[in-house]
Amino acid sequence: MNMMMKRILTFSLALVLMATLSGCDQQEAIYRSPKKVAKVFAENLYSGHFDEAKAYVTQESVTMVNFLQSAFPPDNFENCNEVKAEDVKLTSTSDTTAICTYMMHLCNGKTHEETVNVVKVNGHWLVSLRNHDNPNVLPPADRVEHM
Repeated sequence: MNMMMKRILTFSLALVLMATLSGCDQQEAIYRSPKKVAKVFAENLYSGHFDEAKAYVTQESVTMVNFLQSAFPPDNFENCNEVKAEDVKLTSTSDTTAICTYMMHLCNGKTHEETVNVVKVNGHWLVSLRNHDNPNVLPPADRVEHM
């Protein structure tokens, strides 16, 4: 019986380790694609999952996400299960910068096109909310009200 318990324990630990490593690989795959980073960021942001959204932004952009988190209480997002960023299009401007445009379907039923800058930092693509040259880049004041 003792040998059987060791085998079960070893098998269980192996499954947990495989699941953990698989999750890390999926996360890494997101960071390798500016389109995936933009999509996952937007869907987390507009679903009220601000802490998850922070994982996909540059360090400078965390302040903006924190501001949005403080401005919109959690009860604003109670019924936001259908938020989607679709038709993500990529315009590469260099090996380290890109612009992603997508159609954002919000939980209030509204839809609008949105654009974010994505930059490569230490080998990972991250959303940068700093762009004073492009007024269509998230988050303009007229779009924040839709959250």
